[in-house]
Amino acid sequence: SPLVAVLLGALVASAAYVLAAAPFDVVKSRIMVASSSTKQKDTSFLACLVDIVRTDGLPGLFRGSFPAFLRLLPTTLLVFPLLERFRIFLGAGAF
Repeated sequence: SPLVAVLLGALVASAAYVLAAAPFDVVKSRIMVASSSTKQKDTSFLACLVDIVRTDGLPGLFRGSFPAFLRLLPTTLLVFPLLERFRIFLGAGAF
């Protein structure tokens, strides 16, 4: 059914977004904490990324992914079906 396809698409889109954005969010958060707690303002993205991988391994880049997924999923589950209904209401064809 089309609704199941839209819901499945919302789940996959949420997971893909979170997995793509998580490393950048972790590095950004670490840089923000480091720059506010120390006088060092020149913490680079690459230096922080290397430090995380060295200390926590690759899984360290995905810390907080599940809560981020749970935060994003309700929005995506509402927006995608509503956009699909709106598209149908306007008489737009399939993408």
